[in-house]
Amino acid sequence: MRIRAPTWDEIYELALSLAPKVLGDIPFDVIVGVSRGGLVTARIFSDLLEVKDVIIIQSEHYRGIDVLEDVTVGKIDISDLHGRTVLLIDDIADTGESLQKISGLLIPKTYRLKTLCLFKKNSSTFTPDFYQKETDAWIIFPWDRLEALKALENKGISMKEIAKSGIKESMLHRLKGLLITDE
Repeated sequence: MRIRAPTWDEIYELALSLAPKVLGDIPFDVIVGVSRGGLVTARIFSDLLEVKDVIIIQSEHYRGIDVLEDVTVGKIDISDLHGRTVLLIDDIADTGESLQKISGLLIPKTYRLKTLCLFKKNSSTFTPDFYQKETDAWIIFPWDRLEALKALENKGISMKEIAKSGIKESMLHRLKGLLITDE
């Protein structure tokens, strides 16, 4: 398994490269961020696109690294989206199932819906309207390092191997110190 851990600066560079493409499309009235992965990405694009109206929708698909569960989508009041142009944002289109399910819920209520992710996995069944990088690596975002460390270690991947992704070993040890054990 190839692992990549972009820095905060790399994330922002990806967003800055993607923003002009989005700005060249249509103006958006509202951003819908997919929680939890898309929270930070939605906030970054709220700033870059100057879209102040941000709604969060909860969605879960993974338990650990490779354990997929059925996509669950939390409740959202979509009456507020009627007739509006919506940008649905997540950090990565991994399998694509979450974005596909949420898009299906939102399309009938919106005037127009577009999707955005920083990364798209090569194997994703969903292609966002906007994305910056295609990858086959497991991405460890700056905002989910502890969760990723725990899941990777549970798969038997060593901290030395995880450190090759670009995360300093000293940070990995500090993160590991935060892990709650059953002892």
